[in-house]
Amino acid sequence: MIEPSLFTRTRLQLLAGFLGVLAAILLLFCAGVGGFFRLALVQRFDQQLAAFAHAALNTIDIEEGEFDFRSAPQASSQPLPTDTEVQWFDPEGRLLREVGALPGIAAQLAERPATGRFESLPGPLRAWVEPVRAPGGTLAGYLRVTRSFETVEGPFGQLLWGLAAGIPAVLLVSAAGGWWLTGLVIRPVEDTLRRLEQFAADASHELRNPLMAIQSNCAVAIKYPEQMRPGDRQKFLRIEDAARQLLTLVQELLMLARTGEGIAAPEPVDLAHLVRELAAEYRPRTCERDLQLDLAIEASPASWQVSGKAVQLRCLLANLIENAVKFTPEGGSIAIRLSREPREILVQVSDTGVGIVPADLPHVFDRFWRADRSRHRQGGSGLGLAIAHGIAQAHGGTLDARSVPEHGSTFTVRLPAVHESRRQGKNGGPGLTATR
Repeated sequence: MIEPSLFTRTRLQLLAGFLGVLAAILLLFCAGVGGFFRLALVQRFDQQLAAFAHAALNTIDIEEGEFDFRSAPQASSQPLPTDTEVQWFDPEGRLLREVGALPGIAAQLAERPATGRFESLPGPLRAWVEPVRAPGGTLAGYLRVTRSFETVEGPFGQLLWGLAAGIPAVLLVSAAGGWWLTGLVIRPVEDTLRRLEQFAADASHELRNPLMAIQSNCAVAIKYPEQMRPGDRQKFLRIEDAARQLLTLVQELLMLARTGEGIAAPEPVDLAHLVRELAAEYRPRTCERDLQLDLAIEASPASWQVSGKAVQLRCLLANLIENAVKFTPEGGSIAIRLSREPREILVQVSDTGVGIVPADLPHVFDRFWRADRSRHRQGGSGLGLAIAHGIAQAHGGTLDARSVPEHGSTFTVRLPAVHESRRQGKNGGPGLTATR
């Protein structure tokens, strides 16, 4: 079954990508708006500053090449704005007259420009400095008009705060709309995949009978070979082997489909009993391949019961043991360990087989996946571990894999325990019992 969390993750990924792109666009837009707005404010401020300087220049007369302040209006009659200061300097840059009360204004003109220009001063302040010449062209001195830049910084700061508050609001509204839109996009895909999954389950169920008929007829023909031609036996053997492989694949597909249907009417399952049965079932096969099979069950005073379906849990553990047997060379060993934690029961299946390279480890539970090296030389459909992983999740547990190439692998199943009560052992504490 397709996990609902898969579609949720897909929707979240689509939404995250959409919001990321939208956030980048909004930041670029805000940067452009902010830059344009600040440039417009600065240009307007400079125009006003230059116009004020020219107006102030017209209030002063020049007599014999020097400023004549007798005709200048009094500061009390026409007070300047509190953010403005006007200064007149002689040709050497020494202060002659000052009107205004801006703090931190230098009383000396450090640089004497040849033409009018803007200067940025600490504060933040901005000034217009202009040389003043007598009618004959003689330099009479300099005029500097300084104004606080707060008239620009204030509106610009308000704009930035507005944009900063607007971006999260836009993203929040867009997230709600994006979640709805991604749901519309995902829903047809989800419906299609579910129909395909249902088709696979139905097809697997319907294919079992003809495949079993083919396999049984081949077995009968092989058992009574009197009417066969000399080469027919090998043909029937190949047909029987192909039918067996197809039947195994069909059964695995059917189990994979049923795994996602959830656990209807779960029942208590004794994992210790199940593990002992599987160990006894696989022991003859491991002996044939010269493999050592060890079973260790922790002598815990707690119950070994979990809630679920015994058939599915048996399939889970059998797939792990089958995987270990398949990929462990002759002379190797397989260990099955059953242990208990406060709220979980752990089953570990370890082997000394070929192992899995780190690059392949994240894909071991993918459907139809097989590693590039030794696993391609082995039989199987690539569904065993995917089925085991699905069964573990359907029972509220997890299945993890650890592996070291050429040294073996360990698969750990964690299932929630049914009973939390513990039965005290004879010795008053936990121990370890092992069978071989």
